[in-house]
Amino acid sequence: MYSEKNKMILSQKVCKSQNVFNFVLTKKPKLKQRYMRFTQPQIYEVLEQVLSKEDGLEQILKMSLESLMKSERQLHNESTSDSSNGYRTRMVFGSGKLFELRVPRTRYENFYPVILSLIKNQDEESRKIAFK
Repeated sequence: MYSEKNKMILSQKVCKSQNVFNFVLTKKPKLKQRYMRFTQPQIYEVLEQVLSKEDGLEQILKMSLESLMKSERQLHNESTSDSSNGYRTRMVFGSGKLFELRVPRTRYENFYPVILSLIKNQDEESRKIAFK
């Protein structure tokens, strides 16, 4: 699980031959890794526990969006020979609340996550409807 105290990083690797998910826990990237195997019901149980908290939906939404953007950046880097260059922050509105996302960036700054375009378009469409 994610531990704020230890600042552990959780990444997912899916095993397609079985209905088991492997999660890699590391304190820092590229260090010794510990593998944890979860079944689909175990993942659902963890998600239910997080979602039962007051801000659980926002936590899941934030983690999901950040994971999608990070994976997209990795694919971008592989296809363009670009390299990762940290993160920038972006405020987004979701689930009736405003929250901050860590948006990955690249060395040449030619990466823009697709999900941010979708969020931007949604915001623009909402404003058009609201101010008609």
